[in-house]
Parts: sequence; structure tokens; C-alpha cells
Amino acid sequence: MLVNGEDQQLRTREIHFLSLREFFIWMIVVGVTVVVGFMARGSNWGGDIGNFVNSINTVASMFALGFPIFLLTGLMFASPSSRRYFQQLSNQGFSNRRFLLFRFVQCLVLVCIYAVVTTIIIFTEPVISASSLGYSISLDYFYYLPAVLIASLIVGCILAAFATLLTLAIDNVFLSASLGSATTIIIALVTGWTAHLLNNSLTRNLATSSPHTFVKVLAAVLTGHDFLIERRDMMYFGLNVSFESVIISLVGYTLLASAAIMLSLPILSVNTARWRILAMIDPSTIWETSIAPHNPRVVEITKGKFRFQKGIAVFFVSLLLVSFSLGNVVISQNIEESSTIINYQSPEGGESIVLGTWLVFEFEVSPLYPGFYNNLRYEILVVDWGSCPDELSYTHGLLKMEESEFNQLNESSKLELCRTPRNETKGEWGGVHVSWGGFEEVGTHIMVFHVYATTNSTLTGALQVSIEISQRPR
Repeated sequence: MLVNGEDQQLRTREIHFLSLREFFIWMIVVGVTVVVGFMARGSNWGGDIGNFVNSINTVASMFALGFPIFLLTGLMFASPSSRRYFQQLSNQGFSNRRFLLFRFVQCLVLVCIYAVVTTIIIFTEPVISASSLGYSISLDYFYYLPAVLIASLIVGCILAAFATLLTLAIDNVFLSASLGSATTIIIALVTGWTAHLLNNSLTRNLATSSPHTFVKVLAAVLTGHDFLIERRDMMYFGLNVSFESVIISLVGYTLLASAAIMLSLPILSVNTARWRILAMIDPSTIWETSIAPHNPRVVEITKGKFRFQKGIAVFFVSLLLVSFSLGNVVISQNIEESSTIINYQSPEGGESIVLGTWLVFEFEVSPLYPGFYNNLRYEILVVDWGSCPDELSYTHGLLKMEESEFNQLNESSKLELCRTPRNETKGEWGGVHVSWGGFEEVGTHIMVFHVYATTNSTLTGALQVSIEISQRPR
């Protein structure tokens, strides 16, 4: 029950969302984040699809930075004005549960406004820039805007749920905002900020665990555009874009966000009891409590418990980030070690290649993990120049055929299938390093190598070389 009844009015001005000062600070942060988002998007494609990718990368960068959402939630749940608002609603009969849900809905309203307004600004910028440079962008470009708006709203609401839990656990506006922003930035960096980094990451199938990447693939799926054509999903986003993976990630995020809100309620109850004891709100106008709010011993114990609560929250988030980073490295190493295939390895000390002859190795390219491509590589390292002339020429190639097919070709046909010959000088040539990334064809292949004297191809001699042919995931 209320100590002084509902007729006792709180002698503070009524606060609905934020104070003017807090709202002004938040707007400055939003403006800075938009600018940084443009700078950190990491792409500059052309055309309607290209401009869509540029825009969604900018939106994604803003979710990677995360500070506006975490700061907003901090102001809504941990600022002095938010505590006065809690007191005001408590005087009107609001329970902790009702206050949490009511305040969270208010927070979602501002987050949705933030997502919609910034997304529209980001989508409009290429049109304005094109106009200033004397060319125009097709209006078809705005066909993709609704998909990005929906993706932004969904991811913004999910982040707000996590931010609410973090804010209540730490009960400090700028500490929770800084820690939350650091979390989204580190996760985005670890999983792969740009499409190029994701494309070369062995853990890219886990990249949607970052809100930064999830908002991109969610928007891509919602457009209905088939980015699998000519592997443009890998080029634009760095990973395969599929409806199934998005649904799985969305369900996971929804469950975790719901759990975050449910966990926030007991923490809010602990916080409100502490606010009364530490006179952060007026204990005489709130629910009755048997704890004496001005007892120095009680106050000191309460402060100690809060420091412990805040320390546990910071420790847990730090441990989560360290575990996530180390786990990413461990998973990458395990994938590479378990799926790397050595197709051929020279014996210790190397082997001889006679000048003027064709060296042919036949091997099978096997499929790798789902969602990965083969990175084929061969190295031919010169161990000893031997009795060869000082000037040598060589050519090489990776061909999808059997050794018997290649041997049936005449000399000119063989040379046409290989790379342009190069000349090398004794003492300056260490060998050949060749790699094919994103290799998709499986089955029988051959690696061919041909070396001969530059000035007179009939001259004899032999190089001592070490050869390795390998297949790795990419």
C-alpha cells in the first residue's frame, strides 16, 4: 500500500520520456553516430543494388557502434530523472513489473523512431550526393527501403532488450552505454566488419551472432532479391544469404531478448530497494519497507552489494567478449586443421625436375564444409639450382582434367593451357607460390609445371625442388 496515499503529489516536474537536457545529449550522439556510420561502412558500390548495399552497410555500422541505443536505455532506466519518473508512477500504483514493461515500451518507441529516421536519412544521402555530382539514381533504388526499415526496427528492438538488462545490472548511464557499445563493436570486429573480412573468415557462418551482420542479411532476405546469382551474396555481404539461416538467427535473438526482459525484473526490484535506502528516491512516498533508510550500517552494506552487483555485470560481459574472441580463433583453427588436405608433399630433401620435361600431378578436389569454398594452393620451392643455366623460364597451371588427357596434347596446346612464361635468374628466384581462392569445382584436377633454359630450350640440367599441393577451406 502507499504510505501517504495517492493524493500526495510528487514535487518534481512530470517526466514522460527524457528531460530536455538528456534528449539534447542523445540527439548529438545520434548525429555523430550517423556520420561515423558513413565513414565505417566499408563499401562503395554502384547501381541500385550497389547503393542498397552501401546504405545497409551504413545502417549496420550504426548498430555495430550501438552507443545511441545503449545510451538511450541508460537514460530511461538509470538516470536521476528516470528514478523520479519511477517514483511518480509508483505513487500512481505501478508495480515494478508494470513500470518495467511501460518504460521498456517507451524506450522501444524512441528506438523505432531512431531506426526509421536514421535509415531514411542514410537512404536519401546517395540521391543527394548523386544530384550534386550531376547524375541521378533510379527511383527503383527506394524499392529496397522498406526491407531495411523493417530490419532496422527488428534489430533495434532486440538490442534495446539487451541494453535494458545491462543498464539495470550496472545502474549507471555512461558505464552501461560504454560497455554495451564496446560489446557490439568487438563482436562486429571479431566476426568480420566488412564483406571482404567475412569472406576470408572461417567462422562466417556464425557472423549473424553480431547485430551488425544480422541486420544486413535480414534486410537482404526481406528484399526478395536473389543475391546467390553469380555469388553476389559473398561479394556484397561476405556470407551466404539464406532464408533458413535468418529465421534460425531471428528465433534465437527473440528468445534471448525475451529472457533479457524477464531477467531485468528481479534486478529492477533490487535496484528500487537500493534507491530507497540510498535516498535516490524519496522513501516516504514509496511502498512501505521495513529497512531503515538512514541507518549508516544498512547504507554501507547496500553500497557494498551494489558494487558487487556492478562488478559481476562488468566481469560477465568482459568474460563473454573474451570467450567469444577466443572461441572464434579456436573454431577457425579447428575448421582449418580438420578440413585441410595435403594432396601432395615432396619427400624430405626435395626432388629433381629435369629441364624441358613436364611435371604433372593428378589429385582430387574434395568438397569442404557447407558454406565454404576451396582454397587450392601449390608451392614449388627451389632447394638447389644444381647444374642448370643461370637463366630459366617456367610456366604452370591448374587444370580440370586427367593426366592422360594432358599427355595426349601436343606441346603448343599444353603451353596454351598454362600461364604466360616468366624468366628468372639464378640467385633471385626462390620458387612459385600460387593460390586459387573461392574454388568451387570438385573432382579430378592436375597441376602442371614446365621449366626450361631461357636462351636455349634444349640445354639440360635439373632443379632440386620441394613441392606441396594443398586444399584448405575458405
